[in-house]
Amino acid sequence: MENNTGKDGMYTASLVLGLLATLMGGLILSILGLVFSVKSRKKLREKNETNGMVTAGFILSIIGLAKSTLIIILITLGIVVSLVAGNNGVLENSRKSNNSYYNSNYSHGYYNY
Repeated sequence: MENNTGKDGMYTASLVLGLLATLMGGLILSILGLVFSVKSRKKLREKNETNGMVTAGFILSIIGLAKSTLIIILITLGIVVSLVAGNNGVLENSRKSNNSYYNSNYSHGYYNY
């Protein structure tokens, strides 16, 4: 009988990494889960076998990768929007202060023409 301990460990690793990637949303965990899943699926295909743990690990890793990518996109978008909104607020405040400065000088009669 052949010892499948290493192969079963790879199958389990693909499932565990896929599950952690889905729950925690880790990009590195997702990529590692996909690597283990693809290698395991390749070995299973050579033997014409299937394993539910590998399939579940593959699907969960894809879900975790999509979730991580979405989180990264949303964070980046939030940073860009806050920077744009922050810059507009600074410009508006500087315009108001400049206008109020000139208006106050005109109202005091400093610039009589």
